[in-house]
Amino acid sequence: MNPDEVDALAARIKEILLGERDLLVSGQAADALALAEDKSQAIEQFEAIVRSPHSAGSRTRLRKHLTDISKISKENELHFIAVRNGVRNLIVRLEDLGQSTSAGIYNQYGDGVRFSGSVGGYEKKV
Repeated sequence: MNPDEVDALAARIKEILLGERDLLVSGQAADALALAEDKSQAIEQFEAIVRSPHSAGSRTRLRKHLTDISKISKENELHFIAVRNGVRNLIVRLEDLGQSTSAGIYNQYGDGVRFSGSVGGYEKKV
């Protein structure tokens, strides 16, 4: 591959990664996963170039591209972790919601009294 083709492939990978980041940040993680196949194919092509004995003359250019791609990938990894943690916390909160409800009543030690299995609201009598 000539240097222009290498630059074009690296630009394509960066474009995919930046699109992925935009989707993750905007809460569209499922859409970000749809980019996985394109990203995987482009990265496989780039890896083949890096391994190629013909690429020895353009190591500086490849190193620059690899640094840029690695930086964006690491940022996206952090966004994926944040999405995973957010979903995990949502699941826990939803599970807790159905298990017990605090009615604003406290025991002698100031701890909130929870009512297991209660759902819905309650009426306060004045």
